[in-house]
Amino acid sequence: MITDRGSSLDLSQRTRQADRQNNCLYQSLAEADPEVAKIIEDETWRQFSGLELIASEVSCATGYRTGRVLIYQNLTSLAVMEANGSMLTNKYSEGLPGARYYGGNEVSACEDTLSSQADV
Repeated sequence: MITDRGSSLDLSQRTRQADRQNNCLYQSLAEADPEVAKIIEDETWRQFSGLELIASEVSCATGYRTGRVLIYQNLTSLAVMEANGSMLTNKYSEGLPGARYYGGNEVSACEDTLSSQADV
């Protein structure tokens, strides 16, 4: 029997326990917390089905050809929300690409490089 820090679990029991603990990493929000998923779904519907004229959340512009005032509600695109919720959020990166203070930034440095090129 293999023990670890006073644990009396054998290897197969520890493996099953680790699998159960890691499964939560691969669950969708709807599986992990259906109530929060429902709140987000309801808020998404609310935002896309109405228009709120709160100055800090709305942009106005005059149509180039029509002269009409156009009102745009500030909504985050699905692509931006996917990027913000991606595995890149798990990595802490301090410094500049190619000169990081911590290891494991080889892939995330590519995203930083793309971001800096897009800003130009």
